[in-house]
Amino acid sequence: MQVSRRELKRDITYFDENISEYVMDDIMSLKPSFYKYKAENDTKIVGNEQRTRYNMHLGFILDETPDYVQDNAFSGIDLYSLTSLSIAGVQENRKSINKIEEQITEIHDFGIAELNGIEVYIRFNKDFSGTNPVVAITPLGANKDCCIKSQDESGFVVAVENASSFKFNWIAMATKNANTKASDAQIDPQLKTQLEVDEAKKVDLNQELMHEGPQKTVELKGKDASKYNAKKFENVRE
Repeated sequence: MQVSRRELKRDITYFDENISEYVMDDIMSLKPSFYKYKAENDTKIVGNEQRTRYNMHLGFILDETPDYVQDNAFSGIDLYSLTSLSIAGVQENRKSINKIEEQITEIHDFGIAELNGIEVYIRFNKDFSGTNPVVAITPLGANKDCCIKSQDESGFVVAVENASSFKFNWIAMATKNANTKASDAQIDPQLKTQLEVDEAKKVDLNQELMHEGPQKTVELKGKDASKYNAKKFENVRE
């Protein structure tokens, strides 16, 4: 767990468009890799079982990562920073997807159907709800009497004057505005009280857990105390 309270931080800089682009370039340059540590063994060695590693690790090589995800000594990767970098990348991808969806306003559908009798109803495979699609048909054969008798946002009717049997191609097109607004998610009210905790409860619990008074040192007793020269720390209220 990383300490993350606002009052403990300085130089807070939120992402703008330029910073986001800079960070996304870094994300794209990261090179995930499988690896094992040199100190790990591929097979079990008696007396050194704890160093056995049958499976690979997944991660990054330190000198191939941005400085801002490394620790103070530039000797290891700060996993909290790396996780935050991943979230930033997800947010930028979501923004890009929303922009693409806004640009895709045309929807199409097509197929091959067959008429046996005087008319047949063709249901669209795509969702044309809220639109007035343009539909075109092309008979596969010599038939000049067919027509589109009616159509709506769900499908259309092809009809002929006299009973007939033939196949035809069809295509439907329409424009539709993409709805990219945030969803109004409906979740169980009881669950929501645990996902969005009441502010008074948070303040109360924070005071209980974070302001417990000074620590005192208690020397451990028993046969192992002298062996490890160990001491136990425990919180004591004032």
